[in-house]
Amino acid sequence: VEPRLTPSSNMDIVSALNRRNNSWQTLWMDAEILDYGPPGFVGPPEITRNQLWLSQSQFMDLIGSPEGIPDVVFLRNQESLYAAQPSIGQVWFSKMQSFSSIDLLDAKLSGLFDAIFFRSQDIKGNLRITGSDVIAGREAWRVDQTGADGNLLTRFWMDARTGCILDSQTFGGQDHQTLLSEVHVRSIYFDVDFPNQSM
Repeated sequence: VEPRLTPSSNMDIVSALNRRNNSWQTLWMDAEILDYGPPGFVGPPEITRNQLWLSQSQFMDLIGSPEGIPDVVFLRNQESLYAAQPSIGQVWFSKMQSFSSIDLLDAKLSGLFDAIFFRSQDIKGNLRITGSDVIAGREAWRVDQTGADGNLLTRFWMDARTGCILDSQTFGGQDHQTLLSEVHVRSIYFDVDFPNQSM
């Protein structure tokens, strides 16, 4: 699929984002989440690595520090969510009763999904293309999302071919220019085989 013309309006950008649902059957990505803490926090960011296989009906997500074995592995099929915690020796998958069964795990799981797979209908404010870059070897449009007051809320990089979000940044603080968190997709491949796993 060839890149479309650069979107020039909110509606065009939302339409490009909506292409995500139809442009792939499975994907694999390797991403890092950097959490800089609340405004005014001084110290290094918390860095979490996510390695995600995703299809329309299931996913597997390995989450942990940039080096070493994963802290947790999530496996979701059509009906249930399972988790294993290799870092503490729990290598067998256990069924989770809900996404909030383990708050810490829930936060780690939702961090990537909220940044990369947010629903376009949840977008508030104005969207504007502010440039283009190459992210994970793919041409991407840089999009700024501003609130009604004109302050920058988020900045994300959208794959020009598929509409998938490759990187994102969240801003806040009193000056609305403090970087709170960001997600960087290091590698992404579409329509790869989903790993075979048994319960």
